[in-house]
Amino acid sequence: MIDAPSPLAFYHKLRWLDGRRLLNTIEPYRRNIFEAVLYTFDGDRPQYNLTVCGRAKKNWKTTDLILAALYWLLVH
Repeated sequence: MIDAPSPLAFYHKLRWLDGRRLLNTIEPYRRNIFEAVLYTFDGDRPQYNLTVCGRAKKNWKTTDLILAALYWLLVH
């Protein structure tokens, strides 16, 4: 699925609850995780099918999981 848009290009078109661009609410370390996990391929297949990202409480883990699922559902 190399012809699919990158996760950051997809998130740039979405808006957060208060009307801001969704991409503006995602910190750089989270952007790196999205790019590395969702947009790294081994030929035609995604390189990763499972990822463990250890983070402390209240660091957007559930939101990131929902955004990753939304990306895979709508783009792939």
